[in-house]
Amino acid sequence: MIVDLVHSYPVRSDVDLPDGAQGLAELDLVDYDPVRAGEMRDAVSKEFAKRYGV
Repeated sequence: MIVDLVHSYPVRSDVDLPDGAQGLAELDLVDYDPVRAGEMRDAVSKEFAKRYGV
């Protein structure tokens, strides 16, 4: 019912996607490396603060 009312992705595998929606496996997502992201955390935080005055 919620998928039909608000056009969101279902979290249950027994609920169909809304009309026209692509399945998550079909989406071209970012290749995320959590280890590398952790290694870069301080540098990225400092650069963000420098750029945006936070």
